[in-house]
Amino acid sequence: IYDLHFSEHLACPEHGSVLPEIEPRTFSFNTPHGACPDCQGLGGKLEIDPELLIPDPDLSLCEGAIAVSEWSGPREEGGYYWQLLEAVSHEYHIKLDTPINKLSPEHFDIILYGTKGKNVTVHYQNKDGRQASFQSVFEGIIPNLQRRYNETNSEYMRMKISEFMNERICPTCQGKRLRKEALAIT
Repeated sequence: IYDLHFSEHLACPEHGSVLPEIEPRTFSFNTPHGACPDCQGLGGKLEIDPELLIPDPDLSLCEGAIAVSEWSGPREEGGYYWQLLEAVSHEYHIKLDTPINKLSPEHFDIILYGTKGKNVTVHYQNKDGRQASFQSVFEGIIPNLQRRYNETNSEYMRMKISEFMNERICPTCQGKRLRKEALAIT
């Protein structure tokens, strides 16, 4: 025996969620009204692919295991991103000269996905030799590249970062292209 509840208010009596008025555009991924907000109705998203980012896991970070130029290893002048990696490696005892495939899963996760909101102390030195120390959250290489890809106005930067991206099925709509409210209607 099923206990059915009906609502004239387009609301779920169990969960309390309310749907906007159902109309044809609710079921169209070509309109913002019906399209999945995460993939804009495309069914997939471009995301940084760790295998493209690290083509040779036998290399260490010092040897340039990260294929993106600004993350690819120490430089004589010491780039900003490399100095962030040094700060993270110091704080979390990650050896930068250890091959990527020999890093612990925890250390590998910190390098790729960041410190989850925890600050690290960065000792930064610019090209002119000026030094500064500051606290910073390390967002991780993948979130950094994804954020820069989404925020840049430079087509050149988008093209360079897209070299390390692959199309993935949208986790929100599972590739169905519609927002969850439209998918819930039967």
